Amino acid sequence: MITGKTILASLIIEYLQQHKAGPVLFFYCKHDQPEKNTFIGILRGLLTQILCEDSALASHLYEICSSKDQAGLSTMLEKLAEIAFDSQSTSFVILDGLDECRPGEAEKILSWFISRQKDTNHRGCGYIRLLCVGQRVDVLQRMLSSAVDISLENASHQEDIERYVKEQACSIKEEFEISTQIEAEIVTRVTNAAKSRNWPLSYHNPAAS
Repeated sequence: MITGKTILASLIIEYLQQHKAGPVLFFYCKHDQPEKNTFIGILRGLLTQILCEDSALASHLYEICSSKDQAGLSTMLEKLAEIAFDSQSTSFVILDGLDECRPGEAEKILSWFISRQKDTNHRGCGYIRLLCVGQRVDVLQRMLSSAVDISLENASHQEDIERYVKEQACSIKEEFEISTQIEAEIVTRVTNAAKSRNWPLSYHNPAAS
């Protein structure tokens, strides 16, 4: 089921794809899907997206893999990911639902990105701008405590939601010729559902800015 935070992440991804020069990489974590709730799964998904956009890089990494003995998956994958990110001037990475990862996996991926950002700032290349969207959980708050924290749990956001719902309900009324009473009921139900939700937090890591 698509939730509020996932819709928010998707809108951000679409905006970046239209306005940013550089790869826009994203990953939607899912707690009930093993390939989507681990450090390896996330890193593999991001690397695949870079390679799909850069055929020269794909050939280069293939040569590296072909010339070496098969190492541990995690070690080899991390090395390939480092090379891939370093080959880009700036990469925009959006991670949705890190709170849905298996225990300890969110810490691994955040630690990897934080270490990469520190190394990037030292070398001055391969910049990464990281955005994490997730529920309020201890691991995100602890590891991203120094990052910019955008909370979606305040009245101003609710006003925006109500305004948007009213606009959409009006369009529905005109298209399907529904009554004013049904239009009002749509607005009430949707806005009440929004009020009762446990809205996520959006974290932006300033170290990559």
